[in-house]
Amino acid sequence: MTDERFADLFESFVDHSIDEEGCRELLEFFALDPASKNRFVEDLRTSNLLHVLAVNGGNEAVAVEVIESIRLGNESPDLTDEVMAELKVAAGSVELKVIRFPAWHQVASVAAAAAAVVALSLVFILQDNKDGLATLSHVIDARWQGELPLSTGDQLGKGRVHLLSGVARLDFANGVRVTLEGPTDFELIAAGEMRLHSGNLAAHVPPEGIGFLVHTKQAEVVDLGTTFGVSVGADGKTDVAVFEGKVEVTSVKSREEKIIYEGSVVTLAEDSGKLRPVKLISRSFRGWPVLFGVLNTGGRIRFVNAQPIRNPREVVDRENIIVFPERFNASVRDSLSVTITEPGHYRPKELIGRETIIDLRGKRVNSYLLQYNPPYVEDAPNSDQVPFVGQVTFDCPILAVIANRNQLKQSDPALGKHRFEYESTQARGLEHGDSLTLSEDRKTLGVDWLVMQSLKNGMDQVRVIVDARE
Repeated sequence: MTDERFADLFESFVDHSIDEEGCRELLEFFALDPASKNRFVEDLRTSNLLHVLAVNGGNEAVAVEVIESIRLGNESPDLTDEVMAELKVAAGSVELKVIRFPAWHQVASVAAAAAAVVALSLVFILQDNKDGLATLSHVIDARWQGELPLSTGDQLGKGRVHLLSGVARLDFANGVRVTLEGPTDFELIAAGEMRLHSGNLAAHVPPEGIGFLVHTKQAEVVDLGTTFGVSVGADGKTDVAVFEGKVEVTSVKSREEKIIYEGSVVTLAEDSGKLRPVKLISRSFRGWPVLFGVLNTGGRIRFVNAQPIRNPREVVDRENIIVFPERFNASVRDSLSVTITEPGHYRPKELIGRETIIDLRGKRVNSYLLQYNPPYVEDAPNSDQVPFVGQVTFDCPILAVIANRNQLKQSDPALGKHRFEYESTQARGLEHGDSLTLSEDRKTLGVDWLVMQSLKNGMDQVRVIVDARE
């Protein structure tokens, strides 16, 4: 490699314009000439010191220290391994963002400043409200590569991030929600665009976010108003599953395009470039409930599986109460008759026939249906009552709970999911023997139901109304 080419690649690394080919070229050159790695890192240190000098040139003491540090080659932590690691993970298109210190104060020495700036230049993320593309709204047991100090509420900007384990949810300004399950390597590109290098992603896109784009090495996935998932394996194979609505998938290699509808999956192998349909298999995705605002379930409660659902009645489970997401960010136009509005423990006699009128006009709400629906058994005896105890925690406060049949029926048009078919029988709502508990922070609903696991046509339901904006 000529000195001129080396300098060009170095400059593109510093100004975050280096591409995949350039990264590979550098790595091949370093393998042939190990000494060049040290020169690259040293040049990076010097470059950042010169930036400090440019920013603080008016401070004579700082200028002297910077010049002396460059002349003497002051010791600083060896970041060669970190630089090489970031070049190696840049297997796809990358955007390296060099983050500069805005001021000289708060830094003990020039050597420390240079080390810190070089280290920060390896971080593919901005936590700057001005440049934020998405909010890190929720994390569960999340570990990040390089021990990034990411926490709930941080604004993420353009750049590449490695979620080593756990779950993270990103909320975009246009209402798009994305959950990622580690290990996942992803990159934010623009307000409605991201890249999944590897791992699992699930997205819920409201009408305002239609057109949301997910790139992988094999495919381009454009949302057309839907809930979908994308999985990229270590071998590069890409799977796209649609749970509701539809997406457009384009093969990067062959440019073949297909509209994929709910209940369908396409897969792209790295070597073929062909969109091959496969059967949708319901799977356990830890980030699926978080995508819809359910942070935790416990006891005899579980969130509905990642699969197309047309009617809760179709989902039978003898062992669990199922949580179904219904309306999202819905506007309620009229007052509603509800059962519970305040924290506390409500026994059967305090639930049956209880009615409170609540005015939610002007509020945006999310609604959920909790249902126990055992399998249909012909001529089953009405006996063997079993206690079902559990709890569900939401990301925002619960405004009200509807537990009576007539209230459920009346609220179906405003809060029910339009594509669902709701029961009109007496089998809805809670009965004698059932109790509910709303926590003091209003985010957790506890249930203690007496159910009949072999009851013919047996069903218990409650609807939970949650504030869409905390």
